[in-house]
Amino acid sequence: MSNILLQGLYNTIRLSIWGTVLATIFGTITGLFRISQRLFYRLVGRTYVELIRNIPPLVLIFIFYYFLSGPVMTALGVDAFVESGLPVLKRS
Repeated sequence: MSNILLQGLYNTIRLSIWGTVLATIFGTITGLFRISQRLFYRLVGRTYVELIRNIPPLVLIFIFYYFLSGPVMTALGVDAFVESGLPVLKRS
């Protein structure tokens, strides 16, 4: 049981670190777009910010869960971990 909890802790920490890194990179790029001299880049940056501001958080959660979670979980190896079989869950 403790091994499963440690795996969950490890996955949570890993997701938090990757989320922070990706959000920092994406936010920096968007910020640079917003202050760019080129009109196209400013419009792209502004459109993204306004789009995210105007979509309710619950809708974003649904979009992530139903449409994006499959590829993300596969890329992180969660599917392989679950399919490998957990000894605690195989008991009948």
